[in-house]
Amino acid sequence: METATKQVISQHAFLDEDTCKAMSDKVCSFKSEWQRTVDDEMDVFFLGTSSFVSAHPKFDKNFESFQKEIAKTNPFLKTNFGDFYEKLKERLSVILNGPVRFHEKLSYPGFIIWLGEKEDKNRYYPVHYDSQYRVIPWHELYQTSEIQDVITITLPIHLPSGGGRLRTWGPLDAQAMKQSFFESLEVVIKSRECTTHHYQLGHFLIQHGLVIHQPAPTGDFREGEMRMTVQFHGIKINDSWTLYW
Repeated sequence: METATKQVISQHAFLDEDTCKAMSDKVCSFKSEWQRTVDDEMDVFFLGTSSFVSAHPKFDKNFESFQKEIAKTNPFLKTNFGDFYEKLKERLSVILNGPVRFHEKLSYPGFIIWLGEKEDKNRYYPVHYDSQYRVIPWHELYQTSEIQDVITITLPIHLPSGGGRLRTWGPLDAQAMKQSFFESLEVVIKSRECTTHHYQLGHFLIQHGLVIHQPAPTGDFREGEMRMTVQFHGIKINDSWTLYW
């Protein structure tokens, strides 16, 4: 059986080209529902609610404010993409070799739309690892705080002519975590090998664990081009995977 549990980074086929086009066209038809990211100067938009932005104290948000936002966005996403979410759960239950679910108090997988790139590309592609799971009160949702695994999943459904890439520097192990308390991740990665992964249209790219990564600049977008991905995370608790964004 196909699984992703033995690899730090893995890619898995899901949607064909025609389905990707139909989905990206549908997302574009809802442009009035798009929200800018936290930096107004970025040509990057969300459709849906990200826990990293909408539940994080860094942005003066918390889990309560997050609930208010998903009360608006989750019904919209379920109404317009419900069939897609069911197929997504079915496919990932095979890849992850276990039950997959959503939770009513967490956001559905959302969409990130990149419309071109800025001159200062490094400003918009910071080296980081995904720590948003720490702002979710898992003990309240599942009566336990014992986390068995964490993943981040990107599903490209529209790519510019230059494609899309992800740079990684391996998992955030104990040594790197300790070092990052005193130095930036940019310093930590200097002693690590960088691996570049090319996004494949309609394929899941799954990061297992706290992988240090950076969406790589793809060069200049041609006029009218964009990059659109379905973005979300997974957490394994009680031998089941919960998907959220």
